[in-house]
Amino acid sequence: MTTFPEIDFSIIIINYNLSKEIDNCLVSFKKVAKTINNFSYEIIIVDNNSPKRDLVNIESKFKSEKITFHYLDENLGFGKGCNYGFKFARGKYVCFLNPDTIIIEDIFTPILKLYSEDKSVGIIGPKQQIRKPFFDFSAGFFPNIFLKFLHSLA
Repeated sequence: MTTFPEIDFSIIIINYNLSKEIDNCLVSFKKVAKTINNFSYEIIIVDNNSPKRDLVNIESKFKSEKITFHYLDENLGFGKGCNYGFKFARGKYVCFLNPDTIIIEDIFTPILKLYSEDKSVGIIGPKQQIRKPFFDFSAGFFPNIFLKFLHSLA
């Protein structure tokens, strides 16, 4: 059996005609990753049968990196594409990253710290910011009667 060095994060990105965004995402990730000590990762990119077929240009650009590319023969959709990428993940933690994400600071060290300090944590959704000074929620609100009422008025 082959053993692999321990990897902190398996980062999975699903592509469907977003190679330019993935290029920007990978460039931003590399800049931040250079500043992090004791951090190991792999990036798994799953192409969901994009008609444009231009992800191969990104693959050749990042050929020597810790990045693997997988090309599907059919569009499985986002969820099944994530599951497909997960089959290849070797990291202790898995990060599903949208292809249009630009990473501007080290979000990984605080996540690793939180996981190591609090064993009750099973999932983390970092803050995401579309434009300053506003933040967007990475998940919905917990359902309650007040929110249901507001939704019915919309």
